[in-house]
Amino acid sequence: MLTEILLGFVLVAAMLAFAVPHFIKIRMRLNMGLVEQHLRVVGEQMTELVKRDHAFPEDLSQLGRSGKEGVIFSSLETIQDKKGYEIEGFQTSARKTSYTLRVCPQKGKWGWAGDQCFILDPQGVRPLNPWNGTGLAMNLFAKNVKEEAKTTSGFSGVL
Repeated sequence: MLTEILLGFVLVAAMLAFAVPHFIKIRMRLNMGLVEQHLRVVGEQMTELVKRDHAFPEDLSQLGRSGKEGVIFSSLETIQDKKGYEIEGFQTSARKTSYTLRVCPQKGKWGWAGDQCFILDPQGVRPLNPWNGTGLAMNLFAKNVKEEAKTTSGFSGVL
């Protein structure tokens, strides 16, 4: 009787040993997909803002809370508060004709919230492998911003 209980316990433990890591991986991939979708929404709304204002915003923390600006604010807030990511940098070019937004999993949430950073610019969202070991500054990742020497940083990552 005790042997059968012990055997049952061992079998359940073995199944959990395989199931839990797969569950965490699936949850992480789903979370990263949702972050990527929120960034696409931000990109679409940024395009609408540039049509309206003829320039990208210099500082995301100064965006309004209604209309297109409100959608950007809500998406960024969701990425930070509910998805376990943080905004590591936002830059606009000197003439505000381009921007780069970088988001990465929050410290302590690597492997749970996600294992990739994302960069959003006017061309769209793309994943970034933060483990490349280069230690390069944020502005070196921005294709469009590189052409203009002066960049401005207006977002501290706190909304």
